[in-house]
Amino acid sequence: MDLAAAMARIAELEEKLAAADRAVSVKGNGNRVAANGGINAGDVIGSLLMTGGTFQGDVYIGEPTNDPREALDIYRQVLIPRLGHLPLRAIVPSSPDNKAAERPDLAQVYVALDTKSLEEPPEGFGKKRERAEPTEAKRLSALEAAIRNRQLVLLGDPGSGKSTFVAHLGLCLAAHALFPNDRWLDRLPGWPQAEGHLVPLHVVLRDFARSSALQQAGGEPNAKQLWGFLVEQLDRQNLDFAAKPIAAALEKGEALVILDGLDEIASVRNRRLARDAVQAFAARYSRCRLIATCRTLSYQVPSCDAALANVPTFELAPFDQTQIDRFIDAWYRELGRLGTPSRASGILDGALSGHGGAIPSVRPGNGYET
Repeated sequence: MDLAAAMARIAELEEKLAAADRAVSVKGNGNRVAANGGINAGDVIGSLLMTGGTFQGDVYIGEPTNDPREALDIYRQVLIPRLGHLPLRAIVPSSPDNKAAERPDLAQVYVALDTKSLEEPPEGFGKKRERAEPTEAKRLSALEAAIRNRQLVLLGDPGSGKSTFVAHLGLCLAAHALFPNDRWLDRLPGWPQAEGHLVPLHVVLRDFARSSALQQAGGEPNAKQLWGFLVEQLDRQNLDFAAKPIAAALEKGEALVILDGLDEIASVRNRRLARDAVQAFAARYSRCRLIATCRTLSYQVPSCDAALANVPTFELAPFDQTQIDRFIDAWYRELGRLGTPSRASGILDGALSGHGGAIPSVRPGNGYET
């Protein structure tokens, strides 16, 4: 998308801001129609943040519980705000008071991503009668790749949407478990209904690499290293009572393990340690779903020591024009909902001016901040 076309699109959308704001708000009941596919899921972050003085940031300050189900629900409540805001640092200006509520909700502006892999033709395709009707090859979506493969590595260029994809997946699963009637699984078309209850475990691998759970561990790499880091996180968040239910979910294959940023570990030594610990964890909990993310180049260069053995890889494809238009539409709707329509043009105009006419969030390479 060049600068002139983008500016024309912005002008067109500015005329729709007032209508868009009304379209995403339903007066009287606190709910709103989602910009992504028209799913009515309520105020995505507002309805998910459990008030009442039991949370400070991502730390739980309420009473512990011995009930496993309640413990997992509290864990999900703490996780959702961490996953639920759009990480577009290149576009979204910081609010004066740094409140998370000032940032767009990921679920409202998320646009489904495709991989560079092609869909396999249906069984029987290629028979004589079908050859006369060639069909254009369709790219395999990132979600479909995750559905078909219980463990995978998602590759992409910087800003391609790797972290955004796994965050959206984890958000939808956590929200579905808490609000099963709010159609969160509708945002994950094709996701197995029987696995809608999976517990998302989100690990930023650069944090794991410098943790005591990894650095102070001796002997051969093993699954206890990554588990120890997860326990450290839970302790820091006053969620130690959730450790046993989460361990049980792992044993039963009822967890989605998200391992974000294999390439973001600075030293080769730490990268090797983390990679080997991840490999051991993946083998130990092979019944669980697992998605790791990594930049394409880092994964493909042997000296980077990031690759996982025997785990399939899928590389994200750049946005096409339809995806670009969907994102811009959703972006304006969300800024209108946040009460910042007057800032919308300035934000995108500034981004365009500073990036040669390419919107960072939708430039070739998709541009979700990784």
